[in-house]
Amino acid sequence: NTASKTFNVPIINNTRLDLGSRTVQLALGNPTGGAQLGTQRTALLTLDDNEQAGTFKLDKGTYTVLESAGFVSVIVMRTGLNLTGNVSVTLAAPGPTDDTAQNGTNYSFQPTTLTFGPGETSKTVKVNILRDQVVTGPRKFKLALTNPSSRATVGAGTLGTATVNITVPSLKEETPEV
Repeated sequence: NTASKTFNVPIINNTRLDLGSRTVQLALGNPTGGAQLGTQRTALLTLDDNEQAGTFKLDKGTYTVLESAGFVSVIVMRTGLNLTGNVSVTLAAPGPTDDTAQNGTNYSFQPTTLTFGPGETSKTVKVNILRDQVVTGPRKFKLALTNPSSRATVGAGTLGTATVNITVPSLKEETPEV
């Protein structure tokens, strides 16, 4: 005289980013004791993946570094919940036309692909700053996050790009007294 029964389907959590939802077909069968199956004999169980690839962004929109510093440290951050592993993004210096610093003369940087493991939220990249031995004044160039993998995204607006300002120590020209 029992109209319904409840049962549990164990779900095993993983740290892998699955593509979309997963489904399992549930079916009732082989009734005993004179019971009969009703019209609703099957059901579809849908499992939504709760792992995320995350969103990448730079820790600052502007970096300022002395030409004599040797390098500037740039932090690439990854935000989100239940972050899965083996998700990557590329940091590049795309070189727009408004840049005054030249790659190979004022700085040295090749596109770098960063791979994040499960739960990993930041990586530091050093961009080499070169002394060109020419007094030219401040220079600047841009860095940008590109090519996120596994459905990850790059932060909107200025979160995915940054300007690096290379400054030179101020020189005071002294006029000899007569």
